[in-house]
Amino acid sequence: MKIFKTLTVTAFFAFFSLGCLSAQDLSEAVELYNGAIKAFQESQYTQAISDIEKALQIATAVEDDEQALDIKANCEKIIPQFYFSYAKQQIKDKEYAEALQILNKTMGLAEKYNDDEVLISAEDLTPQVYIAKGSVDVEAGNIEEGIAAYRTALELDKNNSTIYLRIAMAQRANDEAGALTSFDQLIAMEGAKPDDVATAKKQASNIYLKRAAAAQPAKKWNEMYENAQKAAGYDNSNTQTFKLLGMSAIELKKWKDAISAYEAVLSAEPNAKDKNTTIYRLGMAYENSNNKAKACGFYKQIVGDAQFKAFAEQKVKELCQ
Repeated sequence: MKIFKTLTVTAFFAFFSLGCLSAQDLSEAVELYNGAIKAFQESQYTQAISDIEKALQIATAVEDDEQALDIKANCEKIIPQFYFSYAKQQIKDKEYAEALQILNKTMGLAEKYNDDEVLISAEDLTPQVYIAKGSVDVEAGNIEEGIAAYRTALELDKNNSTIYLRIAMAQRANDEAGALTSFDQLIAMEGAKPDDVATAKKQASNIYLKRAAAAQPAKKWNEMYENAQKAAGYDNSNTQTFKLLGMSAIELKKWKDAISAYEAVLSAEPNAKDKNTTIYRLGMAYENSNNKAKACGFYKQIVGDAQFKAFAEQKVKELCQ
C-alpha cells in the first residue's frame, strides 16, 4: 500500500461545474490520504473512512493528472478494506445491526472496485453476523426478530444445518408445530452435521415426550400412546419415553407394544429402583398375549417383593404348571 509522504504538485486549472481545482486541492487530497492511513492503523475506522472518501472525491475531480490518478487508484484499492475492518470492529463490539449495514456497504464497494478478496470475505461473514444477531434477539426475548435474522442467514447459507437448528430451538416456546417442521427439515437435510441431526432428533422427541406426560393425569391413553410412539421414533434412548409408551399400551391392551416398551426399559435400566414394577407389567403383558411361560418367568422374579408377593404367588400357581 503506497503512502504519499511528499508530493510535488504543479499548479494547473481544471474546469468543473463546481469550480476549479488547484495544486492546493491535490495537496489536501494527499494529506487526507495519509491521515486516513494513520487513522486506519490506529483502528479509528470512522475517521479513516471519512478521510479516504474525501481524498477520493478530490482526486476524482482532478482530470489528466498522473498524481491525482495515483491517489484515486490507491483510495479505491483500500476503501473496501477500510469498511470491512470497520464492520469486523462492530462485530467485536456486538453491534450486529450496524455491522450488517457496514458489510452491505463493503460488498457494494468491493464489487465496484473489483476487490474479490474482500467481497468473498464479507459475503462469508454476513450470514454469521445474522446468526449472532438472531441469538442476541432470542436471548433478549425478541423471538420473532431472532427467527427473522436466522431465516435471513439461511437464505445466504442454505446448506447450514446449524441455522435450521437455531430456528427450531427458537420456535419451541411459541410455535411447537413450526419447531417440529424445522427439526424435520434439518433431519432430512442432505449433508447436515451429525451433531445437529442428533440434537434435532432429541429435541423433537422431547416435545412429544412432554405431550405424552401431559396426557397421563387425565388418562388420555390414546393421546399418551401416540405421542410416546412419536417420541420414541425420534430418540429411542430415553427410558421415560418407553415407560409412558408401555403404560399407555397396557391401558389400551396393545400387549405387543407394551412388551417391546417394557423390555426396552428393563434392558436400559436393569438395576432401577422400580425394576419390579417393570417386571410386573411385563408379566401382565405376556399373560394377556397368551404366553404363559414368559409371564410365569417374570412373575417368579417378583414373589419376594412385598408389594407384589400375593399377586405374583397366585399367578405362579395359575400359570407355572
